[in-house]
Amino acid sequence: MLTFDEFITLLSKVEKQLSVDDEPGQPEDFKNSKEVLPDTKVLDFLRLLEEYRKKCEDEGNYTEAKKAKVKYDELRKKETIR
Repeated sequence: MLTFDEFITLLSKVEKQLSVDDEPGQPEDFKNSKEVLPDTKVLDFLRLLEEYRKKCEDEGNYTEAKKAKVKYDELRKKETIR
C-alpha cells in the first residue's frame, strides 16, 4: 500500500511534468497547437488517486480521503488548464 507521503512525492513528480510546456522531440507544429490532448499518464494517475480516495473512505480513513480529494481536484484543475 502506498503511504500518503509516498503519494505526495509521486504527485509532485507528475505536477512537475505538467509544468513543462515544451517536450523535446515534439514536432514544431504540435508545440504551437492550441489543441492539446490530455496526457494519459496524468489521466491514469487521476484514476489511481480517485481509487485511493474511495479506498480510504471504505476503510473509514476520512482525513486521508479528504487529502486525496483535494489533490485530485488540484491536479484535475491543472490538467484542465493545460
